[in-house]
Amino acid sequence: MPNSNSASSPSIYGDLDEKPFEISDDIAGCLRDAVCSDDQVLLRSLLQESLLRRSDYENAEIVQLASLKASLATLELVVRMTTATFPHMLMTDKALAVAIETENLPKIKLLLSLCAEIDHSKTWIVNEWVFKQIMPKRCGAAPNIPQSHLHRALSLGSPPLMEFLVEECGVSLPSKLENTFAIFHHAAFRNSSSEDIATRLEGMKRYIVWPEAYSGGVEYFIEYGIKEGISFCFENGVDPNIIRLYETRRVGLLELAFLKCYKSNLAGIIDALLRGGVNPKLGWMHSHGRKNVLWLEAQYEMDWDELAKAVLDGESLEGRPIRGRGKRV
Repeated sequence: MPNSNSASSPSIYGDLDEKPFEISDDIAGCLRDAVCSDDQVLLRSLLQESLLRRSDYENAEIVQLASLKASLATLELVVRMTTATFPHMLMTDKALAVAIETENLPKIKLLLSLCAEIDHSKTWIVNEWVFKQIMPKRCGAAPNIPQSHLHRALSLGSPPLMEFLVEECGVSLPSKLENTFAIFHHAAFRNSSSEDIATRLEGMKRYIVWPEAYSGGVEYFIEYGIKEGISFCFENGVDPNIIRLYETRRVGLLELAFLKCYKSNLAGIIDALLRGGVNPKLGWMHSHGRKNVLWLEAQYEMDWDELAKAVLDGESLEGRPIRGRGKRV
């Protein structure tokens, strides 16, 4: 049966035929098709018939799918209908998470006009089914995590997005921000070219105003082999000889590289760390880290002290032939 609110809310539900559409057992599939085909007439009927019969999770999925796939007019229709039925569900904010994730500036502007809010205190997650449609933007394990809208926007590393939010939408950056370590933990950095990473980081510098973000970011850049990020963090005040916690032990950045960095990235990361001022003297390491030191020494047939001295003298491990075979790491 149609929702009892339909007669009193013509501005939301619109004019429907006297006989409503029949609802298929596969209501989720019908709604997805209607959103993707931008069929507003069908959407009105399906939503009017099904909103109260579907779970909050299912209704949030349709709102977020509309934010990803639908036109502005269709997105507004879906948001207004779901918000009228479930005002406590903050559907505009759930849609905004997808609009930010996909850097869709017109949809961000629309949702902000519909009372969505970009803040840093509440976290939102993208529906798993919807997120799979966005996956080409990311890679890596479990990248779909709850984030505040501000954290999500910052972590994308997109200067045009941040400029739009700050300059056009009036979003203000708080003096204090929790969990700043998460800002650099966006997987988009892993697939970018060196030039793109450098451009993103330089453009984001004016928006990342919390020093602790850089000290957390350097650990991420080490783990994923992003040497440009390491240099960027050093340039923005990170102490090259900062101490981090690994399991229950305190280690320096050099030890952290041998413990966490993939072998394919290790030479470039060692170059960046030593050139950035990290003390070349190795401290405690788990056996796994020691094995990586021995592996690196074997590649160049030089012990660690000789390797470190070569880098400090201006050579580059990343472009240096190994074992006399002309192979480069």
